[in-house]
Amino acid sequence: MNPDLYYRNSCSVFEIQRAPILLNDTFSVRDCGTFNHDNRVNHIDSEHVIVSCLSATGESHFDYQSQVILSRGTLASKINYWKKTPKNKLPVSVMILVLDSTSATDAFRHLSGTMKYLIEELNFVQFSRFHALGEPTFLNAMPLLTGIPTHEFFKTKKWTERWDETEFIWDYFNRSYFATAYMEDLPHLGTFNYGGQLGFGKQPTDFYPRSLFSAWESLDGNMDKCLGKSSFWKYLYDYEFEILRSLNGVAPSFTMPWICWPFHDSFGTLYNIEQETLEFFKKIHNATNILENTVLVVMGDHGFYGGEYANSHEGLLERRLPLFLVRIPQRLKELIPNVEFTVRHNSKEIITHYDVYKTLRHLAQLPLDEQKDASDSVNSESVAGLGTSLFHWIPKGRLCKDAGIPMQWCVCNLPEPTGHARGFFGSTTVPKSVLLKPTPPYVSRQP
Repeated sequence: MNPDLYYRNSCSVFEIQRAPILLNDTFSVRDCGTFNHDNRVNHIDSEHVIVSCLSATGESHFDYQSQVILSRGTLASKINYWKKTPKNKLPVSVMILVLDSTSATDAFRHLSGTMKYLIEELNFVQFSRFHALGEPTFLNAMPLLTGIPTHEFFKTKKWTERWDETEFIWDYFNRSYFATAYMEDLPHLGTFNYGGQLGFGKQPTDFYPRSLFSAWESLDGNMDKCLGKSSFWKYLYDYEFEILRSLNGVAPSFTMPWICWPFHDSFGTLYNIEQETLEFFKKIHNATNILENTVLVVMGDHGFYGGEYANSHEGLLERRLPLFLVRIPQRLKELIPNVEFTVRHNSKEIITHYDVYKTLRHLAQLPLDEQKDASDSVNSESVAGLGTSLFHWIPKGRLCKDAGIPMQWCVCNLPEPTGHARGFFGSTTVPKSVLLKPTPPYVSRQP
C-alpha cells in the first residue's frame, strides 16, 4: 500500500484468532496498533493478521497476511518429538491439492500448461479411471477423509451435529506426530459447514485458517473474492508453500489445501488459476528437499455438474471422472523399490476415494524406515470393507462394484451417445488417455 494515499496513523493491524468457544465461524480480533510511512508496528507473533487502512476519501481497504509459527501448542510438541530423528529418517510428508468440481478432462482443457508440467517435468502419474462416488462434494469427501460411505454417518448422526467426534484421516497423522493442515477457501462453501452444518468445535488440524477467511467474509466478502491484494487461490498456494518450507527437515506434514473459487459455480473458469497453480509447482520443483520427501497429489472430488453441458454425454462422463495425479518422491522409491511400477499399473484401473484414503492410512501409520516391511498390516485393515492402498497391486479389470461405486453412478452404465449428444467439445481437445469409453472392453456392463 502507498502510505501517501492514506491519512497519518490511518492504518491498523488486527490479529485474527479462532474464538475460544465452540462456534466454528466465530473469530476474535485484537488491535495490535497503528502505523504509517513514518513508523512501523512492532513484530507481531500472530498466525493471521488483517491490515486496515482508511483512504483520503474515507474508504476502508484491507489486506491479509499469514505466517507459519512453529513454537505454538501441539505443533511445538510434534516438532520436539522429531528433534533427535535424522532428516533422512523422517516419514514422507503428504500434500493433497483438491480442486473442487474438476474433472480430468477439464483440467487438461483449462490447466493445460500445469498438466503438461506435472506429467512431463515432475513425473506425476495420471489415474485416468479415477471415479467419483456421487454428487455433491460430501459424497466423495467422507470416503476420502474417513474411508466410510457418507450415508453411514447419518444413520446415527444429525446433520447439525458437530464433527469433532468423527475420526478423520488427519487424526491418524496427528497421532503419528505429523504437522497437519486442512484449508478450504470460501467459508460458506466449507464441506462441514455448508447447508447449516456446524463444522468443528475444536480446531481439527495444526493449520486451519477458517477464522481468517470468516473474518474476510464478514469485513469485505463482496470484494470480488480477493483477500486484499491476493486472489484466494494464490493466498492458499503461498501459505501452503510456506508451511512445507518451514517444516521441511523439521517434522513430517500432512496438508490438504482445497480450492473452490472461482470455478465451483462457473463452468469454464478453471483457467483463471492456471498461472498461480503452475508457479506453485515450479516453486516446489525448485525446492528439491520438499519435492523428494513429499508425496504430491492433485485431484478433484467430482466433475462440474451444473448447466447444459453437464447433461450432455461427454459432460456426464466428466462428472464421473475427476482429476487424479500422484507423484512418488525419491525417498519412497528407495524404500519400496517397486512402488512406482505398482502405482503406474494401478493408474490404469478403476480407483475411488476409498483407495486414496487407504493410501493415506498407509502413509500415516508407518515410520519411513518400516514402510516396506510392515505395509501389509495397513492394507489388511478393513475400513468398511472398501479400498486398497495404491502402493499395493490392484487386480486387472477391476469393476465398479469392486471399487464401491454405486451402480447408477458407474460410468460403464452410461448409454451410448447418439447424434451430437457428446456435447460442446470434441474428444480431440484433450488427450485420449483422459477419455473413458462408455463400455470399456475390459469391463462388462453391470446391472
